[in-house]
Amino acid sequence: MARRLEERLGALSVVRDNPFAPESASLLQRSLADKSHAVAAKAAKLIEDNEIQALVPDLVKAFERLLEAGAQGDPQCLAKNAIVKALKRLGYQDQELFLKGMRHFQREPVFGGSEDTAITLRSESALALTGCRELRDFDVLELLVDAWGDPEPVVRMEIARAISCLERREAVIVLKAKALAGDKDARVIGQCLQGILDCGGAQHLPFVIRFIDDTNEELRWEALGAMAATTAPEALDQLISWIAEAPITKAERALDALAPYRVKPIVATRVQQAVESRKHPALTRGWQRAFAR
Repeated sequence: MARRLEERLGALSVVRDNPFAPESASLLQRSLADKSHAVAAKAAKLIEDNEIQALVPDLVKAFERLLEAGAQGDPQCLAKNAIVKALKRLGYQDQELFLKGMRHFQREPVFGGSEDTAITLRSESALALTGCRELRDFDVLELLVDAWGDPEPVVRMEIARAISCLERREAVIVLKAKALAGDKDARVIGQCLQGILDCGGAQHLPFVIRFIDDTNEELRWEALGAMAATTAPEALDQLISWIAEAPITKAERALDALAPYRVKPIVATRVQQAVESRKHPALTRGWQRAFAR
C-alpha cells in the first residue's frame, strides 16, 4: 500500500515538465479525487504553482469532499490547506468556500487528549476572503470581526493581518479598537499594531508608541516588533533615533527589535552609526551580540 502511494505521488512529477498538457490535467483531476490526502495536497500545490485556472472546479469539489471527510479523510488538514492556498492564488471569488474554511474545527487525537488541526485552514481562509471582490469591504470586515472570537491566537493574529489587507480607514479603526480592548495573547495585539502602521501609515505611529511604555513587558516587545516589521519607514527611523538618543533601556530595546535587519547592510550601517555615536558599553555589547556575528 505504501509503495502504491509513493507511486501515485511520484507520477505527479511529470506535471512539472508539461503542466498544461491534456494528460497532466487528467492526472491532476484524478489526484484531487484520490483517497490519499497527501496525493490531493500535492496536486493542489502543482495547480497553484502553475496557476491552472481550468482545474478550479476540481479544487472546489475536492475541498467539499475533504471537508466532509474530516480527520479521517484529511488528517492535519493537509489537503484542505493546499486547496485554499491554490484557490486564493487563482483568484477564486466564491466567499462561501472560504467561510466554511474559516469556521472549520478538526479535533485529532494526540498524547493526553486532542488538538485542533484546522488552525492553518482557518487562517488561510480568512486571508483568502479579502480577495473576494464581490463582497464589499464592509462585509469582509464584519465577517472577519465575527471570526475574531476564535480560540486560537494564531488565527486571531491572521485575522488582524487580513483586516489590514483591506487598506481602509475603517480597518485601522477596528485594529485600534482591538489593540485597546486587549487580548490574552500579546502577539495578537502586536499584529494589530503592525497592521495599523502597514494600513494607515506613519500618522498612526504615536498610537503604536503608546504601547512601548506599557507596564506589560510582552506588549512593549510586541509594539517594538511591530515598528521594526512594518513597511512604514518612519517607524524604522524612530527606532534608530531611540538608539542614539533615548534613555538606555529604551535604546537597548530598540536595538534588539532591529536585530532582524542585520542581513540588510544599509539599515545595519545606520544602526551601527547610532550605536557608535552613543558610545555606551551596553549598546556596544548589544550591537556585537545582535549584529556583528
